[in-house]
Amino acid sequence: MTRAISRAVLSQVTRDLASAPTAFAADFRVNINLSALDFRDLKLFSELGALLREAGMSPQRYRFEVTEGMLMEDVGTAERVVGILADYGVEFAIDDFGTGYSSLAQLARLPVHELKIDHTFTRSIDTKRGKTVVRAVLDLAARLEMPVTAEGIETRTQALALAAYGCEKGQGYLYGRAMPFATLLDFAANYQANHGAAQKAAG
Repeated sequence: MTRAISRAVLSQVTRDLASAPTAFAADFRVNINLSALDFRDLKLFSELGALLREAGMSPQRYRFEVTEGMLMEDVGTAERVVGILADYGVEFAIDDFGTGYSSLAQLARLPVHELKIDHTFTRSIDTKRGKTVVRAVLDLAARLEMPVTAEGIETRTQALALAAYGCEKGQGYLYGRAMPFATLLDFAANYQANHGAAQKAAG
């Protein structure tokens, strides 16, 4: 049942990406969280390959997220799964970074495309420890030339603090809540229109 649900999710994501208007379709990339069961299901990833071939879309439009804890729990499986994704051209992100004590050796060996700072550190950005962890992650990512996304941003104060430390990407309720894909397309179109207008005004 788990694989059937996961495959249905992958199929729906593929259909949604294919339906995105060409005006900003190239900018759409979907991050998909893998569960612990998904992560150990190598057959699911072979089915992913078939889906990618059927869809005919760039695999770089998919980015799979695995929590740092899952990654460190079974390093052997992690290397096999990430290797499969890399062969497909699909990108890979470490979710909840900072909570699982991943080693620098793993970061150096695995083709990681993104680190996602865990929401607990975002929420404690006003504390000394929170600031220290966030700045350490950002410094590490910069040295590895890897983008970082801060999770769980709920206030403008958090967003401004993260931006001051050099974090250029974020997600959280400050920007929007979960929404149907059709609503997301409208949201993206409005943002693109407003952002473009603001840039013209500034220029």
